[in-house]
Amino acid sequence: MDSYSLHDLSRRRDNLSPCRVGGTALSATLGLVALGCALLVASGAAWAVNKYYTLGDIVIGNVWAAETPGDAKTGAVYFKLANGGTEGDYLISASTPVAAKAELHAHRIVGNSMQMRPIMGVALGAKQKYTLKPGGTHVMLMGLKRPLNDGDSFPMTLMFKSAGSVQINVRVGLPSGVSGSTRRPKDLKSYRR
Repeated sequence: MDSYSLHDLSRRRDNLSPCRVGGTALSATLGLVALGCALLVASGAAWAVNKYYTLGDIVIGNVWAAETPGDAKTGAVYFKLANGGTEGDYLISASTPVAAKAELHAHRIVGNSMQMRPIMGVALGAKQKYTLKPGGTHVMLMGLKRPLNDGDSFPMTLMFKSAGSVQINVRVGLPSGVSGSTRRPKDLKSYRR
């Protein structure tokens, strides 16, 4: 049986630095986006991601990004990691030409809102797996240079502390096991409680 209990750096307070951008409107927007993506993951199937990337003993697969509206400045990328080796490693950064910046982020619930925070990295123990998913750890794309349209793809480079870097291809749209729309609503005001 596979073990999914990894020690994500997001659980250590000293490795977190709060995302300090704009107030309750941003918190509400990010919370609703994360909630919407989480609900999408809970539904049916759309397209399968069969491409896997290897870097030594590390395998990266099921790579996808949610579609964004034309004026969106942020997006998110999700994927699965597996380490078949006897030594642990850390995913420490990501970069892509479609965004000014890519950061590893994690969510946490504070009161009635979900807060997103950048993290230093994700620990990937020996013989273990980790999933970057909506509502959890993900790669946050900031300063998008173009919309992420369903069916498009773009390159992304992942950097690991020990294994080095690998370029992957990110497909925009829904992964296997998910149905519905990945497009975020343009007017999030109508979704406020």
